[in-house]
Order: sequence, then C-alpha cells, then structure tokens
Amino acid sequence: MAKASERPLTRIQQRNRQTILNAALDVFSQNGFRGSTLDQIAEGAGLSKPNLLYYFPSKEAIHETLLEDLLVSWLDPLRRLNARGEPVAEILGYVRRKLSMSRDLPRESRLLQTRSCRVRPASLRRSRANSRRSSMTRSP
Repeated sequence: MAKASERPLTRIQQRNRQTILNAALDVFSQNGFRGSTLDQIAEGAGLSKPNLLYYFPSKEAIHETLLEDLLVSWLDPLRRLNARGEPVAEILGYVRRKLSMSRDLPRESRLLQTRSCRVRPASLRRSRANSRRSSMTRSP
C-alpha cells in the first residue's frame, strides 16, 4: 500500500503547492529568508497557515524547494555553453543569457542572489573563526 506522500498530487494540490511557492518567492525575495515568516507566505498564498503546513512541513522546506526548482532553470545558460565553441563568444553568450534571465525574472534573481551572498565556503568560515580566536589570545 502506497503512503500518502507517494500518491500523485491532485490538480488542486498541485495548484495549491504552486500558489504557495509563488507567494514564498515574493516573500523571500523581498524579505530574505530570516525576515520571512510562514504567516506572510500563507497570507500571500491566500491560505491558512495550517493549510500551508499540510503541503510543506516548514519554512525551510519551502525555501529549499524554491531553490531546487530555481537552480534547474538558472543553470540552463551554463549547460548551453559549447565546449568546442570560441571561448570569448561562448562567455559573452552566457553573460547575455544570464543578464536576460535577471531582467526577466527579478524575484528569482533576488532570491538566488541573497542566498548566494549568505553562503560562505566552510574554509572561509574556519579561517575567520581562527583569526578571531588568535586575536583574542594576543596580549595588548
């Protein structure tokens, strides 16, 4: 017997999920992850918070789903690079495609940009933490 989560979504469930993701895109792109709440997303979607939580267990799950979906399309210009093409022409074409996407998809662009600005490589975090510790142990 299949679990409820394994059953295909009905048209209404698909529509509600998409409505939630669309509202979340608005909220996250305006307020960032930390500044956004489930209440804001539910209000934007025109759903109650319990209804929203039926589709996504947390704000993190909504954010993760949005990012996963966006990265598929956002990486498309990179996939279109031709390894055998002329390098300058390929890079210029890539830049044009990315600029066009940023212009045509401003909410998505803001969401991915704020996300990438928050994420730092682990090595950078470690080096900053180490430098702070060493400055604390120095004598004045």
